[in-house]
Amino acid sequence: IPRLPKNYEIEEEEVFVQYINIVLADDPHLSSLLPIDHKHNILEYTKTGILFCKLVNHSIQGIIDERVVNFSPQSEVEEDENYMLALNSAKAIGCRVQDITTTSLRESPHAVFELIWEIIKVGLLSNLSLQYHPTFISLLGLNAQDETVQSFSKLAPLVILLRWFNFHLSKLASEFGGDSLGVVITEFGEDIQDGTPYILLLHRLSPNSFITLDSS
Repeated sequence: IPRLPKNYEIEEEEVFVQYINIVLADDPHLSSLLPIDHKHNILEYTKTGILFCKLVNHSIQGIIDERVVNFSPQSEVEEDENYMLALNSAKAIGCRVQDITTTSLRESPHAVFELIWEIIKVGLLSNLSLQYHPTFISLLGLNAQDETVQSFSKLAPLVILLRWFNFHLSKLASEFGGDSLGVVITEFGEDIQDGTPYILLLHRLSPNSFITLDSS
């Protein structure tokens, strides 16, 4: 999944803010901070670094020992310690943070949202497995006839997500009496850029919701 582009839309910020407001709503350490108002500068909410630490621990529980978080930082040095704790922990769970620094987190809303996106992404992908979604067993053997549950379980979450996406596109094609819709997702970048695959997927998952497709 691509990194957050520098020319991302304001609507993407709103989605990230909504997500944080929901998943961290009951955290007592953030009661004076949340909910975030997306109309305000995000730097007002992240300047202590605490929000990043909390978001990392929500994505992968227990990564950060919260006893070492400075919940009442008295200086920029202590805030920077929180930043570094969050950055190092985010890197440990698989986030791409090599271009993000404590300085950029203080000064750049884009850097803030890039880190937020990386942390959220890892958290969302972490549950893409047979353990959490037994129905994924239907994806077994789609790419190799001799594939086993053990080998499938070793696939990267992103590979499983791609296979799940293409599985539903294939099923939708069958419903229209064809073998293919002419859409195959090989990566979450240019292949989904025009939104067509999402429309097809939504129709497959909830055909009576809001989309009518012409089988021609």
